[in-house]
Amino acid sequence: MNANRMRRLGLTLACLIPLCGCSQAPVRTETVTVKVPVYVALPTELLRPCAVDMPATWTNGTLLDYVIQIKACLEESNDKLIRIRGLQPK
Repeated sequence: MNANRMRRLGLTLACLIPLCGCSQAPVRTETVTVKVPVYVALPTELLRPCAVDMPATWTNGTLLDYVIQIKACLEESNDKLIRIRGLQPK
């Protein structure tokens, strides 16, 4: 054998010997369970927008009524958000 073939054989063995050591490692298998999220549609009553009509003319009385309606709408919306958060999975 010439020196070039010997060098190539040596390099090949040097690369293959570490790979043989890896083949001796035991293979471990295990079953893994994955939780898949289930999406539930929100009730339509929680998705309805709250509407407040603008008064045709602005007086102190209509402004007071408008503010009371806006406040009631805000409270209703906040209640809906609390109910939506309660529907979320823990």
